[in-house]
Amino acid sequence: MAGVTILAFGNGAPDIFSSLAGISSSRPELVFGELFGAGIFITTVVAGAVCWVTPFHVMERPFLRDVAFYIQFLTKD
Repeated sequence: MAGVTILAFGNGAPDIFSSLAGISSSRPELVFGELFGAGIFITTVVAGAVCWVTPFHVMERPFLRDVAFYIQFLTKD
């Protein structure tokens, strides 16, 4: 249990500290860019790599919800 907790903290720590740095320097674009970039990376690269190594069935509704959100956000002017 402790290993999983430490792994989760190690995985999320850069996102947390980058967001805190953006908030403390009054740069909201840094916060949004970091969080959206991390989300897009997980949705595309990590899910693709896992599917490539071990095929699995993606839960369609949450995956399509996330993809639609990122497409909508990226196509705004």
